[in-house]
Amino acid sequence: LNESRTLPETDYANNTNMIVFTVVPPTEVTFVSDGNTIAVRKYGIGDAYGTFPDSPVRSGFRFIGWFTAEEGGNVVTATSKVPASPMTLYAHWEVDINQTLTVGGTLSTGTTKWSCGNLYKVTSNLIVPSGATLTLEPGVIVKFSAGNSLTVNSGGTLSAIGTRALPIVFTSIKNDATGGDTNEDGATTTPQPGDWHQIKVSGSAYFNYAKVLYTSSQANYGGIEAYGGVVNFDNSEIAHTKYECVNAHSSGTFTARNSVFADSSLGFGYYGSNRVRAYNCVFAGLTTAVRQSGKQLVNCIFYECLAFTDQSGDGSSFNNCVFFNPTGYGAQRYVKCGKGGNVWSDPLFVDPERGDFRIAANSPCVDAGDGTVAPEKDYYGSPRMNVDGVRPTGSATANGAVPDIGIYEVPGDGNIPSVDLTVTAVTAPESFKVGDEIEVSWTVKNVGEETSSGVWRDEIEIVAANGQTFTMGTSVSRTSARPLPYPPRRRGPCKYA
Repeated sequence: LNESRTLPETDYANNTNMIVFTVVPPTEVTFVSDGNTIAVRKYGIGDAYGTFPDSPVRSGFRFIGWFTAEEGGNVVTATSKVPASPMTLYAHWEVDINQTLTVGGTLSTGTTKWSCGNLYKVTSNLIVPSGATLTLEPGVIVKFSAGNSLTVNSGGTLSAIGTRALPIVFTSIKNDATGGDTNEDGATTTPQPGDWHQIKVSGSAYFNYAKVLYTSSQANYGGIEAYGGVVNFDNSEIAHTKYECVNAHSSGTFTARNSVFADSSLGFGYYGSNRVRAYNCVFAGLTTAVRQSGKQLVNCIFYECLAFTDQSGDGSSFNNCVFFNPTGYGAQRYVKCGKGGNVWSDPLFVDPERGDFRIAANSPCVDAGDGTVAPEKDYYGSPRMNVDGVRPTGSATANGAVPDIGIYEVPGDGNIPSVDLTVTAVTAPESFKVGDEIEVSWTVKNVGEETSSGVWRDEIEIVAANGQTFTMGTSVSRTSARPLPYPPRRRGPCKYA
């Protein structure tokens, strides 16, 4: 029973009134830690949780609580109310800090490795000189005091390769939520956009599963600035910047894949032209997403941006992108929609306010991306796949599947299209001379999962050793053999294609 009552004193045997009690089954809550179910409990609907299973233990980490999602989500406390539907709660962790090391100045040449379990406090500008490599292990936390930067000089390298479970974090010294109270002032200070200056790259920088937070203290520099260098930014996030998330100067290039640019003044800044690119990224909670022309953005989602572009930003290239603002928030249309595969539609995020940018199975982003540039896997490590019942509107990847737009690939029927015709055998003379009529036969097999029907077109080419192709003819039928003339005036070795 979800409620207890004391019955009034009366003669129930002779009372024709009926008292009805509603029996409400309890909610089943599953507790998961590191992919394993550690407990299943039942709670009364609307009750406070009260108690939880014993906190799980993980070597080198500190348990920080139970959350409603494997990543992101809301923390659930003893006073949180139990919902009506069954749910799963996930253990969240942070690296257990062994020691805090103060760093700054110019590193020595060669390789410097920063280890997981250490927190690195940057109290003066840090420089990676030519001939030096700074390598950060997964889980490393780097905190910057006011106004300081990390600069990678020409010939220097920054390698910040984390994992989903152990991202590398670059943040403010005031950010107690990551790595604890490093500046030892309790709750006196809290992190703010622009607390530290930037990461400036004139050499090479590689980010994978990294977070860059509370940076960009000066306009026109960027939280990450590719200043003549090369920056690859994969499966990562830049958030809470005061000015630009990204800028590129002096022929520097910045390429992002499966990454998020959020809660900031500006996504891509004034500079960079065609040297700034984003594939399958999310731009959310920005004052302006893209400034100035020349940027290339494909398979991206733009959500809750007061303006999508300004200062000639419409001159940037947008293809297979989804734009949307809730009613009453920011721009309610964008001129690029209806062109180049771009649409205006709600992407149907799971929980964007909590940073969960996964999309629902009925999102317009599903099977709508450009497969020629989509990363092989999404942010969560899942391969590109088609979804049953969805008519693809994008183009296929190398594995034949049409990718989703954004950082998340909705689970589907795998990476094999429902109908997939492929040539499995080709038979033809090994040698012939100009003017000969030769017979080429081939076998077409459907390796997909559904029955194929209708007519398809096969095109037969010979390919020269230098890659030049010569079309021999086409066949629009199920016939597997056809005489074809060999094109004249061609010398040298060739192969069939």
